[in-house]
Amino acid sequence: MGLLGTVPVVGAVAFLCKKRRLAVALFLSVPAKLILERRVIKKLVERERPGAFLPDAILRDASRTGLAFPSGHAILAFALAGLLSPYLSDKQRKVLWALALFNGIGRIYLGAHLPLDIVAGAGAGIGIGGALKLLLGVPASAKKEGQGESQNDPHTINTFDPSLKTKPSHVGR
Repeated sequence: MGLLGTVPVVGAVAFLCKKRRLAVALFLSVPAKLILERRVIKKLVERERPGAFLPDAILRDASRTGLAFPSGHAILAFALAGLLSPYLSDKQRKVLWALALFNGIGRIYLGAHLPLDIVAGAGAGIGIGGALKLLLGVPASAKKEGQGESQNDPHTINTFDPSLKTKPSHVGR
């Protein structure tokens, strides 16, 4: 199934668990990744895979052809970690972020990417996750969605709510 198929499956599970905003954010992360990766970054930075320009590159089931910067696997892994983090305990969060990091290290080991490809993919993924949390109001803490959550709850990111009558405490300082 691969990482691209994993995100919609996790989104479906989130939807079934009544985590609607998380499900929408997960579903939107795939097209956001594809647009940012293929239509923006890879057109700006046309760097090939290590096997195409490093004569001694060791490839382990990795293609020699195609563009490598940024790593699409890293984009999705870090976007997934960023979106799921508010719903997890501290220990679960650490495991999830470690898995995202190991995913990137694995892509380097296979010879599919250079370290900078992973760093760029991680940054793009964190950016996608953060942007979707801001746009959709995904809770910033592990508080259960839909249970006592209010518009003025300080644990909920909801920056685009016009009915919010008071400014957050950090605005204007």
